[in-house]
Amino acid sequence: MIYSERSFGRIRFMRMTADRGEVGNPPAGSTLRQWRHRIQQDLKHRLLLRAGVDKALRYDNYGKPFLSDGPYVSITHFGYTAALVLAPFPVGLDGEIPGERLLRIRHKFLHEAELGPSQVHNPGALALIWTAKEAVYKLLGKPGLSFVRDIRVLDALPSGTGIARVDGVGEIRLQWFGSDAVFCLAHFIDGK
Repeated sequence: MIYSERSFGRIRFMRMTADRGEVGNPPAGSTLRQWRHRIQQDLKHRLLLRAGVDKALRYDNYGKPFLSDGPYVSITHFGYTAALVLAPFPVGLDGEIPGERLLRIRHKFLHEAELGPSQVHNPGALALIWTAKEAVYKLLGKPGLSFVRDIRVLDALPSGTGIARVDGVGEIRLQWFGSDAVFCLAHFIDGK
């Protein structure tokens, strides 16, 4: 397992990735998707244990995780990776490996004003938009938000920061980071 941790001010980010050699092949009767999900859940549990909040994690009626007493939490997983953030204010986290999947589903999340014509075929640029919208959605925990109509990524600056606007909510701060995968943190501008 590969573990990393870093802080962004008062936000604590933790990530764990399983080495493909360690995970092996799916057991008989399991699909690759089921096996990957089981590994992601194990990694998430290990991260929660490491953070000392495993027993306090709960989920609301819409599936949004929260800690019964403690900081705010947001969780993401993809491939053989799980990551979480803990913060003293509401936060959303998403991660993604840029790839062909984003090209296939871009019509489900991309508004025509968010990327120029030269960027709509760029998996890296699409990963910025996708992770931002997922992180905002997780931050708000509001079912029914349309990624195309309601959440707009206004700026993605070279510094790795940006702003999203959500109809009826206002502006949300974005922060991207990562090298092998794109992660995005979303939180309210005033940090509350």
